[in-house]
Formats: sequence, C-alpha cells, structure tokens
Amino acid sequence: MDLGLTGHAAIVTGASRGIGRAIALALASAGCDVAIAARGSEALEGVAREIEALGRRALPISIDMTLPGMAEMLVARTAEEFGRIDVVVNNLGGSAPANKPFMETEPKDWRGVMGINLYPAIETSRLAVPHIRKQGGGSIVIISSIYGREAGGYAGYNVAKSAMNSLAKSMAREL
Repeated sequence: MDLGLTGHAAIVTGASRGIGRAIALALASAGCDVAIAARGSEALEGVAREIEALGRRALPISIDMTLPGMAEMLVARTAEEFGRIDVVVNNLGGSAPANKPFMETEPKDWRGVMGINLYPAIETSRLAVPHIRKQGGGSIVIISSIYGREAGGYAGYNVAKSAMNSLAKSMAREL
C-alpha cells in the first residue's frame, strides 16, 4: 500500500523501543526518512540500523526531551539533515514521577509528569509546524492513553494524558 510518504521526513520521539520503535519502522517502510529520539543511545542505534536496512535514512538523536532547548535541537537537526519535516509523532511519555496517589503528590511531581508527557509534545509540535507548512502540509500525531479519556492509574498520568488529548484537538482546530 502506497501511503504517499516516499521522500518525506518524520520525527518520532520515544523511538528506542515499543510503540515508538514500531512507528519509526512503519514510517521507514512507507518511504520516510526518520529522525528518532530517545534517551537510550544503544537501543536508538539499533533502531537506526533497522531503518537503514529498509533503505531509508535514519537520524538517531540521544536526547532528554525534558531538558530546556532539546525540542529546538531535535527539530533543527532534523530539518538540517533531511531538508524538510512532514510528520511528527510525539510518543514520549510515562507516569513517573507522579506515579502515586493524589494526596501523596507534590507540585514537583506534577511538573515532572507534565514535563515528560505534555511539554515535549507542545514544543516539538510548535517548532515543527513552520517546517510542515513549508511542505504544504503534513501530520502531527500525539500518542496518548485510554487513561486520558477515563480514570485508571494515578491522577498525574491521567491528567497529563488528558492534556495531550486536548492539545491534539486544539491543534487540529487551529492548524
């Protein structure tokens, strides 16, 4: 099946394993060059080799997306390497450090869970939009969780995923 992605470029965060790895490989199979970002450099290099074995270019970037300036670096390096950005898949996420009952959380726990889930998606998407528009359009995908729609797990994770769902809806309406 031709998805019309041949020659396009994508960014996938949280791409060293699991869903992120599978998405990166699927995009490469569909013809995309893929910038893959995650903290684990060894696993990331393995995914890069898998992408290259599919005949596409890989740009592995070992990065902690919770740190200031990292989204800017990821988007800039991707645009420089591939000359374009067409697809962004915000897959980074997790429940720590708010992986505890609501009454045991502190403000730093809330900042942490938003810092690993919501803020990187906001920044990466916002910075990639001008590049996507330059290509005449593209796609921004936010990987969330069922717990963004219904209660389950701990409050911090649920709230972060709900915020990501709302972000996706707002971007779809505005962009």
